[in-house]
Amino acid sequence: MTSVPDSLWGDLGSIETTRTPNLILQEQASLLRQLTDGVLDGVVVRYNRPPYLGSGLYITSNALDGYRLQILRTRHLVHIYPVHVSDYVNDISYDVSDETELVGILEHIFTSEKVQRAIGVLISESNAEM
Repeated sequence: MTSVPDSLWGDLGSIETTRTPNLILQEQASLLRQLTDGVLDGVVVRYNRPPYLGSGLYITSNALDGYRLQILRTRHLVHIYPVHVSDYVNDISYDVSDETELVGILEHIFTSEKVQRAIGVLISESNAEM
């Protein structure tokens, strides 16, 4: 008769989960869809290349044959922070040390003149195709 070995992993049920950069981007992608009444969509794509985990955020428009504009990409180790953020619209990179700083940088990117202008153009172009 074979016995089941004792777990050496501890109580995994009590481990606190973390609000990851990917989750934050997913939340913002969903909000973009709501804020534009579905004209634009935010899409988050995973870029996992060990030892790094990462995500890219795109703005897409179905009315424009699925046109995709890459806004940014994040990259981090399994411990999450620091997170490297590459802002592709404004051509700037950031290294952020915690969730509060990450949220601030994302807001800075999303409200930048270039991103706001791009959103306006994509909404206008999408509406012209509907």
